[in-house]
Amino acid sequence: MGKFLLEVQGMTCGSCVKNVKESLERLDGVESAKVDLDSKTAVVIGNVDVQELVRAVAETGKQATPKNPNNVIMTVKGMTCNGCVKRVEDSLRKVPGVDEVKVSLDEELAEVTGAASPDMLLEAVRSVGKTATLQIDKQAESFTVVGVTKMTCNGCRKKIQQALENVPGVTGVFVSLAEQLAVVQGKVDDEVVIAAIVEAGKSPTILYSSLD
Repeated sequence: MGKFLLEVQGMTCGSCVKNVKESLERLDGVESAKVDLDSKTAVVIGNVDVQELVRAVAETGKQATPKNPNNVIMTVKGMTCNGCVKRVEDSLRKVPGVDEVKVSLDEELAEVTGAASPDMLLEAVRSVGKTATLQIDKQAESFTVVGVTKMTCNGCRKKIQQALENVPGVTGVFVSLAEQLAVVQGKVDDEVVIAAIVEAGKSPTILYSSLD
């Protein structure tokens, strides 16, 4: 049994979501399909070839791209009991694009897997009265952390994310508007990362590179 994450471009309404979901669920081997309009993603569980999923989405007039789920790790301050943990977990699970959530009271950490925006995850934690900041897992695969100044809106964030996702060798990207940074997963030269962000019209600064 496999779990597949697809980015789906072209969905604009609930009817689009319904059509994509039904097309995916008609495939032999698909156990379930969850399609989200806000995050423009589909999460499919089953025994199926990923290219069959891409073709099923294409039949609805949309374009699907297989994606590696991002792992977002946050430090969460203010949790004092298991009730706090449950409230944080429940709030995070409501964010569009979230696949899995793990929250540790002792370590004061939350780890979220999926395609959700880091800013939405941070806001979800803060909405239940806790303090949240992004943390970098330095035991993960090769990655680069970049400060990106002058991001002023969600459109800026999406433009940077798309520019970085188009760089060969990149396996995952998340961009935070609130923290003015981007984390790029994959073995990619710093110069290439910087060039992609500059091309998108922003000013980058390398804060950390696991390749150094």
